[in-house]
Amino acid sequence: MEQQPQMNVNIDLKNTEAVEHKNGKVWAQGFLIRKVSKFVTGTSEDAYMPIPVFYDPTTGTQIDASLKFAYVGAVSSNTSTVSFIKLRAAAGAGDGVANTDGVLPLLASYSVDSQALASSNITSIAYKKAASGDSFILYCGFNRG
Repeated sequence: MEQQPQMNVNIDLKNTEAVEHKNGKVWAQGFLIRKVSKFVTGTSEDAYMPIPVFYDPTTGTQIDASLKFAYVGAVSSNTSTVSFIKLRAAAGAGDGVANTDGVLPLLASYSVDSQALASSNITSIAYKKAASGDSFILYCGFNRG
């Protein structure tokens, strides 16, 4: 597979705004776990689906869903197989991974100043790891509504 060119965008933090909560500026990434019926998944048993969320680590309160992404960075532990990031919500398990599907391939890392894109109304992102055992870290900045 031909390696895709990587966009390298540097964000100057003085041009961003911190997203604060009553306990400070630090957010953690966690997961909501949702049970999915075996009839939906097509498997012999019900399955559990992790949904990534950002939350205040002190109170457990999730970040406001109406905030728009200003910056998105992703780092994968897999440096030999491509992962994918979408600057939109996933359409489902069969969501495509071609550029025409609005998907960006990444090999090891990727970052984008998403507020500078033509459609800077990004309120959801999704990703697909190269392999299930990979670690995948998102670094995100937000603009207030």
